[in-house]
Amino acid sequence: MLTKEEFTKTHPELRLDMKVYTRNGEKLGEIEDLNDQGLVVGKGWLLPKFSTIPYDDILEIRGNRVIISRKSSEMEGWRREESAEREGYERSGEERAGTETKEARTSVHEEELQAEKRE
Repeated sequence: MLTKEEFTKTHPELRLDMKVYTRNGEKLGEIEDLNDQGLVVGKGWLLPKFSTIPYDDILEIRGNRVIISRKSSEMEGWRREESAEREGYERSGEERAGTETKEARTSVHEEELQAEKRE
C-alpha cells in the first residue's frame, strides 16, 4: 500500500480541494485531507460524509481532477451509509479537521409562516 510520502513524491500536484471522480466520470467529492491511508474525500455541504480512498486506487491526475481506478458500479456499497467499511474504503459521517475527529450535528426546527399582501 502506497503512503502519502511515496505518492506525493511522484505526484506533487496532488492538493486539497481537487475533485475526485470514478473512472467512468461520476464525481465522488473533493479532497478534504491527505493522510497516510489515502485521500479523505468529502461529499455534501450541510451534513458532509467523509471517505478515505487509498493512494493505490488513484489512476491519474488531470488538472484539478483525480481519477480513481474504480467504476461507480463498484462503489455502490461504499456510498451506502449503512456500510461502515467495504473493500478498503472507510466511510464516516464525522467531520474531520486535520487529525482531529469531530462529530457533525445540526438542529432541525419546523416553522409555519403565513404570507400577507400589503396594500
